[in-house]
Amino acid sequence: MKRKKWNTAVGGLLAAAMCCGLCLSGCSSDDTIVLRFADTSVDGEPDAEGNKYFAQLVEERTDGRVRVEYYNNGMLGADKIITQAAIVGTLDMAKCSAGNFTEYSDVLNFTELPGIFQDVAHARRVFQNEEIRTELTEAIREDTGLTVIMYDIDSGAPRVVGTTSKEVRVPEDMKGLSFRTTGSPLGNALYAHLGVNAVTVDFSELYTALQQNLINGIYLQASWIDSSKLQENLDYITPTEVTYAISVKAMSSDAVEKLGPELLGIVMECGEEAEAYKDGLWDAWNEEVYERISESSEIVELTEEERALWWESTQVLWDDFVGKSISQELVDKITALEN
Repeated sequence: MKRKKWNTAVGGLLAAAMCCGLCLSGCSSDDTIVLRFADTSVDGEPDAEGNKYFAQLVEERTDGRVRVEYYNNGMLGADKIITQAAIVGTLDMAKCSAGNFTEYSDVLNFTELPGIFQDVAHARRVFQNEEIRTELTEAIREDTGLTVIMYDIDSGAPRVVGTTSKEVRVPEDMKGLSFRTTGSPLGNALYAHLGVNAVTVDFSELYTALQQNLINGIYLQASWIDSSKLQENLDYITPTEVTYAISVKAMSSDAVEKLGPELLGIVMECGEEAEAYKDGLWDAWNEEVYERISESSEIVELTEEERALWWESTQVLWDDFVGKSISQELVDKITALEN
């Protein structure tokens, strides 16, 4: 078990929410069960719109017995804060990024493994696979007490390398650069292998960190770069197609208990439907993202040989993690779902 104790950050979140008149753990003046769902996604993005669709589905399918109140744009705190708030029960639901989740559980570590997903379609098949989904959900519940309602491929596309002054085409070009890290063990191992200086920077501070040259690179989804206007401080964007950012939308144990088996089943079905809805939105959205980014940053077009180098150079991490902190059996199930 990796559950963390209450900390001052979560205490501050609760105090701030109370001052604003919010009841974080689902209170209502009637018999309706109210679920407070905190997220960092920005309005208009497919993830945020899909979460709003989820809230709509839940109210409709439960005939109003359950209502989801959705707070996005980081209104109730950054990713790590709302994740811990859900774990200790002061929030009913929260977005939890896999990279930040490692502090509480190593179940999602495999998602940071370079090349674990062949492409977006493969990643979708993995999380839609009933056996894998059940295995992950049960393990996360055991480690954290959280019940996963949605597994999302953030941005519906792989991460890209963004740099402030140096064009990056091959892994060798990364040496000596300073990149933002979330602190995940596998992410830091990847940086170390590439000769990158890992600097911890909260997502909300990325724009300023790039502007002030505290870091000169990021490894992030193109859609997040776009929504936060980070391209204004980036000269180059290199699509390496090595890793994907995964997040879960998870529910506290207290909220699960309040719902009971019948309503929880309905909510989980709504979550799976919302996942598919988001996937459709991302497919269309990503076509426009690169057009907007290219207005400020140069998109580096890699040759097939250069692209292959990224895959080849990062495969060493498989030896370091698979069969140790990442289950070989799980990896075998994932690779079996490749085309």
